Amino acid sequence: MNTDDVYLTIKETAKILKVSVSTLYHWRSDKTFNLPSVKISKKILYRRSDIDVFLKHHCADENNAGEHNNG
Repeated sequence: MNTDDVYLTIKETAKILKVSVSTLYHWRSDKTFNLPSVKISKKILYRRSDIDVFLKHHCADENNAGEHNNG
């Protein structure tokens, strides 16, 4: 299986990004960041490759994944 095909739950995604689940819900609802997700039934899923791209573009390193710098 290709890593592009791996989908993670919102809890798994929050852990990787070092943010809370509620933060991900907030980002998703107000489109704070362009982090694609899909909703299947009641589950929100994130593709691992999209998370990796997000980390490369928004974080200096994974230790700062939960920080959002406004200036």
